[in-house]
Amino acid sequence: MLVRPLRYLKAVADHGSFTRAAAALHVSQPALSQQIRELEERMGVQLLDRSGRTVRPTDVGEAYLRHVQRRWACSVGCSSAGAATAALC
Repeated sequence: MLVRPLRYLKAVADHGSFTRAAAALHVSQPALSQQIRELEERMGVQLLDRSGRTVRPTDVGEAYLRHVQRRWACSVGCSSAGAATAALC
């Protein structure tokens, strides 16, 4: 799992805009868009709805973001809690 495209996806979802997300991440908007487009192509699904004035996650994108956040929290918790907790993750 590549962290950069996931950070970019979350930022766009949080800010509702590629431009605002790029500014918050201190990256160019085309680079951010390309990373997300490549992630969508690798997954074979559209993660963001770009049809309105604001950009928002599709249902699949919302589910994917929740999944990634749970996995991240679990991996952080497991690495700090030790091997016994790792079995639960």
